[in-house]
Amino acid sequence: MASATNLDGRYKADWELIEQTRPESASPEAHLTSLSRALTKLSPDRIEAFNTFWARQIVRLLEPSLWTAAKARTNNFTRCSFYELASLAILKGEQFYRKLADDRYKVAEIQLDGLPPLKKWRDFARLAYKRVTGRPLTGSGCEIEIWLKLTNFLANPPREEIAASSDPGMTALVRKFWNQTDEAASGRRTSGFLKLQKRRAEEGDPDANLYLGVMYWIGRGVPQNSKKAVSFLTKAAEGGTVEAAAYLGEIFRSGDGLPKDEKRAAFWFATAADGGSLDAQWIFGVWCRDGYAAVRQDSARALDLFLRAATKNHAEACNEVGRCYMHGIGTTVNVQEAIRWLKRGARLGSVHDIVNLGYLHANAEFGRLDLKKAASLYSRAAERGDPRGQYNLAHAYENGLGVRKDWVRAAGLYRRAADQRIPDAWLNLGNLFREGRGVPQDYANALLCYQRAAELGNNRAFNNIGLLYGDGKGVPQDRGKAVEFFRKAAQGGDPAADYNIGLYYQKGWGVRKNRKAAAHWYKRAALRNHPQALTNLGHLYLHGCGVAKDRELAVRLFQRSADRGNRVAVNNLGYCYLRGWGVPQDFKRAKQIFESLKEPHPMAFKNLGYLYQTGKGVKRDLRKAFSLYSRAADAGVDVAQHELAKMLERGSGVERDVSRARYWYDQAAKQGLKPAAKALSRLNK
Repeated sequence: MASATNLDGRYKADWELIEQTRPESASPEAHLTSLSRALTKLSPDRIEAFNTFWARQIVRLLEPSLWTAAKARTNNFTRCSFYELASLAILKGEQFYRKLADDRYKVAEIQLDGLPPLKKWRDFARLAYKRVTGRPLTGSGCEIEIWLKLTNFLANPPREEIAASSDPGMTALVRKFWNQTDEAASGRRTSGFLKLQKRRAEEGDPDANLYLGVMYWIGRGVPQNSKKAVSFLTKAAEGGTVEAAAYLGEIFRSGDGLPKDEKRAAFWFATAADGGSLDAQWIFGVWCRDGYAAVRQDSARALDLFLRAATKNHAEACNEVGRCYMHGIGTTVNVQEAIRWLKRGARLGSVHDIVNLGYLHANAEFGRLDLKKAASLYSRAAERGDPRGQYNLAHAYENGLGVRKDWVRAAGLYRRAADQRIPDAWLNLGNLFREGRGVPQDYANALLCYQRAAELGNNRAFNNIGLLYGDGKGVPQDRGKAVEFFRKAAQGGDPAADYNIGLYYQKGWGVRKNRKAAAHWYKRAALRNHPQALTNLGHLYLHGCGVAKDRELAVRLFQRSADRGNRVAVNNLGYCYLRGWGVPQDFKRAKQIFESLKEPHPMAFKNLGYLYQTGKGVKRDLRKAFSLYSRAADAGVDVAQHELAKMLERGSGVERDVSRARYWYDQAAKQGLKPAAKALSRLNK
């Protein structure tokens, strides 16, 4: 466990913030209120993992079926520090256990896998409480004390301990949080109680078989033993206990203590669904929709299963019904029905429905585009810890969609979603680190983010790792290795990777220069309308490099790329009209295209300069030509630098200035432009 010294240093600013909330004279309850307000603002990123669990899983434990409680044991709390858990206990403790208390099975059965031992947890919480409040953990009415006492009670439930407790408030506390006080006090997990359940199970009691199956699965009161769990649960399921069938489906699906067996999982989920288990109807519906494992894809059956659960107010099933109507899965597209079901799910507390409603607003499915409403819905979902809500809200802040652009907030939200294994969140967070937007530019962190995205199945991350190796950012430059990563991404269908492989073949970077191979890879990317690939492929066709020359096809490719906002393609299209390549020569049309660029490209400045210098399609204007050439030259266009030097040397459209002419000849010559080198040599004689 972290020492108090280390803890104080690590969270010094946090402690100081909380100390400011302590009133001079106030009851513990008043201080707790003030403290809770402060903690809601305290290090939100650091408590996100636990907070997310609480929002997404514990709330679900209120549902009637037992199997959701056992699922909680698979959640991993190893990433949460003791401090974070203690903070959440202060904030959520009473509410947390009040909800669990409504069902005695859940209180007895739930096991949060990955937590530190209860003693360490309690000791650390006491340390945190004392450091925050400046006083020992004493008194009554504080949520943290209630939480600590209750966890202690759950760890040691025998009646004799309660009777011998020196705390007179313990009995009242138990009654307050556990309705079945007498049964709880008897110690449901003692050997005597287990023997009683085993005897009932031998007599064929399905409830006893269910109880023993659950206990063996989660290892409460008995050593964890999945084989015994399956044996007891199978007897319960064969006796008609629907919850047992749902448990069996989950055990075989997850392979928890046994080899995975998706065929048997499907059988038991189907059995539970037919028996009326809402969770099983939802899960098996997803399997039918996706054709998962041994289940034949059947969209109509999936929708029927979703509807059976949704009509009984299963929030997640409402979300799936909404998605079916939204995308025409098992039915025709019906946006109004999709909206109705998503709203119903949102009212029932499904964050997935809230996110999907946001998606509909963001895509004008309500009749008009409403990015502000979409961002508001994403924010609601994000506040409840939903990773899709966090990701979509981050994307909104990154791009200013319905909210003011804020890269810092975007980075924070991407990180929260990434911590919940959202691959695209890791990818976009890596992009922010690579570009230094919202976070300090850090190529090493960018690489780490891309690697995590790739581990989670995001193929585009391989492409971005390749870019880092190609540029030598955060890693030693290795263009051969870059191509290897591009190929991995290309195998997963990433058009950007296809484009990059084509570019490396065209340039001879990390591979032998091969324009035919470049054209092949550009074509793959162009089939998916990758703008840069369309442009580069058009250039190859324009000049017959690696492909048969076809200028009409080149023009069509430039047009497709230009329609997707590629500035180079717009310039190339204008240049084709200027030269009459693949289209009838039309100087006026060329000028219109060059000037259509909202963010003019340097080559467009050069080409417009040529039109004004020669008076083609426009009234000749040497001063304007000089101005346009200057802008292109400043951006590094060698031909513009050469033309600018010629005008300065001759005094064409500008006062003659041989010194400046020499400078621009030199700039163009350094880029390998031979006419500029000859002119520079002539001036230097």
